[in-house]
Amino acid sequence: IIAHFQTLIQMENSGCKAMFAADKVDDLGRMYNLFQRAHMAIKEVQEVMKECVRTAGQEIMQDPEKMKDPVSYITALIALKHKYDHFVKFSFKDCQNFQQALKSAFEGFLNQDTRAAQYLTLFVDELFRKGIKGM
Repeated sequence: IIAHFQTLIQMENSGCKAMFAADKVDDLGRMYNLFQRAHMAIKEVQEVMKECVRTAGQEIMQDPEKMKDPVSYITALIALKHKYDHFVKFSFKDCQNFQQALKSAFEGFLNQDTRAAQYLTLFVDELFRKGIKGM
């Protein structure tokens, strides 16, 4: 496993990035189970997850349509968080290291721009005005 984990993780159409993009929860779970005895492999999967989160987060933060509407901006960030929380819970069995990697990735791109904090206040204000229907 140790000799080939890099190849398995980095494969273009079937590696970790592709699995995250295609929401392959079960496949990532099988990969996690395979790599559990290889600490270096697990660390590499965590790094790939962090990179995927950062990339997706940056895309949201730089999307001109979302920048115009604070509610859709924050909703997209919340959806991204839910997506990766699902991976951590079901693919990686709520592993503390994966939780920390996810937290670190979100902090990394959210703290680069004060707009997220401003938009979050506007989002909460909008929820209060609408009476938090559907939550």
